[in-house]
Amino acid sequence: MKNFTRVLLSLVFVAVFNALFFIIGGTEHEVSVWVAYGFIHFAYLMYIVTPMTARNHKHSYVFALSLGKVSIVYFAVEFVVNMFFILLSLEGYKFCLVVNILISGVYAVALLSNIFANESSYEQVKRQDAELNYVKGCAASLDVIASQTEDRALKRQIEDVRDLVHSSQSRSDPSVRDLERGVKEQIEMLSGYVKSGRLDDAADMLKKIKNCAEERNIRLMSTRR
Repeated sequence: MKNFTRVLLSLVFVAVFNALFFIIGGTEHEVSVWVAYGFIHFAYLMYIVTPMTARNHKHSYVFALSLGKVSIVYFAVEFVVNMFFILLSLEGYKFCLVVNILISGVYAVALLSNIFANESSYEQVKRQDAELNYVKGCAASLDVIASQTEDRALKRQIEDVRDLVHSSQSRSDPSVRDLERGVKEQIEMLSGYVKSGRLDDAADMLKKIKNCAEERNIRLMSTRR
């Protein structure tokens, strides 16, 4: 709905520009004028469309803004240059076309550079989210499980493991992904044991979780050296 409203509002410029273009200038023009006319519309279309290509995630607004800035500069340059060509109404069209191709080439390089930079940033944000999910997600799950048992000894053990996980490094590494998956799966099993009152099984599972969490931390320390 937001994008639809944006497109709808954007049509105002197209309508006003075309109304003035044809009312003031008529329909008979040199080829150079039509080339300029076409590039103005193309530049405006790119300004509207490029922000919509940003990936949809929590930082999409920032990425869309960076693409929009490149495209609005391109449109502004194209509008000024091509209004000049429209007013000159040159008989030949090649000079107008060459100038527009050069400007568009610079724009294409700038836009692609921005897109590649955004992709790199997106992958970094995605990795950071996954890393934080292990620490915060597992710690939160253990908090919930601790609140589900009345056994003080078990509750204390769960809280100790929760503190161990919560204090772990959030920065991950491919070498510990199997351990992180194991901790998450074991926490799910622990939840089932606590809910069903299988306290001995829950205590054994806590030991496994603690061992996996500690091994993860040791591996991470070795990879940082």
